[in-house]
Amino acid sequence: METHDLDSLIRVIRLEGGRVTSAKRAVVTVLLESSDHRTAEEIGQRVRQLAPEVSQSTTYRILDELVSIGLAQHTHLGRSAAVFHLVGRPHGHLVCTICDRSVDIGPDAFEHLIAEARRSAGFIVDAHHLAVSGVCAECQLVVGHHASNHGTTATDTTGSKSQRGVS
Repeated sequence: METHDLDSLIRVIRLEGGRVTSAKRAVVTVLLESSDHRTAEEIGQRVRQLAPEVSQSTTYRILDELVSIGLAQHTHLGRSAAVFHLVGRPHGHLVCTICDRSVDIGPDAFEHLIAEARRSAGFIVDAHHLAVSGVCAECQLVVGHHASNHGTTATDTTGSKSQRGVS
């Protein structure tokens, strides 16, 4: 689902058999107004600005429901808490291990990795959940890092890391 508006998202929730409550409307509204990925805690804080009666646990339950019916996605970006966003075009994430900044990147950037995972392991990569850790250009300048494939890590959706490019 590329284009999102409140009415179309509410319609999908109803079609999936879900009740549409004021709390659910508030969570969907916060996801719609977000230009980037937010943690459940950040979403809950904003929801409580719109609807103070909505608890954090209710926000978690609604986010889980939105993920289960395919309206939202969650991704684990490095050491941080899972982040949520509305489903849109597939993309992966580049996560700086120094400043924790995350940059969305199209699945074409991971074409070789995705093809190799399928060829060598029969594994189908979900680009929505793909996060690759490294050092961003700004932090390389600050800490004197130079771009290298050695010692970088790839982080899966569980937050565990595996070494990449180490000989």
